[in-house]
Amino acid sequence: FCEILLDSLGFCQLFLDCPLESCLQRNCLRSQPLPDETICLMARKIEVPNPEKNTWEQNSLILKNVECTSEDNLQVINLLVTALENPVKQIEDNTEQKVVLIVFKQIPFCRLY
Repeated sequence: FCEILLDSLGFCQLFLDCPLESCLQRNCLRSQPLPDETICLMARKIEVPNPEKNTWEQNSLILKNVECTSEDNLQVINLLVTALENPVKQIEDNTEQKVVLIVFKQIPFCRLY
């Protein structure tokens, strides 16, 4: 079942490009905030999707707004529809993509069914 499921899944990526200051402010509002250093480190290390370099990032959407607009909502819906209508095909001979698939197959969900 897991193999069939994997053959029919679409993939998309939603990247929320939030300014560091907003992240730090929101973190302070959490019941158990992370250290500021952790948020800053995450901001330095995170990679913006690059569909030209990484073929698996073709279905990516980058939202730059701090506040969600109706246009953003529409873009997210379109992204999800595109992913559902275009399931991932057979993996090319690409080591990174194979590693992602191997990790995905190890998720408990696949073993439960």
